[in-house]
Amino acid sequence: MTLGGAECGFQRGVDVIGVGGISSATLTLNVVNGNTEVGLLGKTVAVVNGVIGLNVNTDFAFVS
Repeated sequence: MTLGGAECGFQRGVDVIGVGGISSATLTLNVVNGNTEVGLLGKTVAVVNGVIGLNVNTDFAFVS
């Protein structure tokens, strides 16, 4: 996953992406060229490289 220009390892089914202060309804997930773009308010905020099929209800952990 690329976040703020930094490369991070992510394994679907093993890892979750932690998100604070928003709900799952706020995020959008778009597959582009075999990568998943994570969007918030119309802007791409993260790209999970080489991973498709992410689900906001199982691959993300939302905290308030």
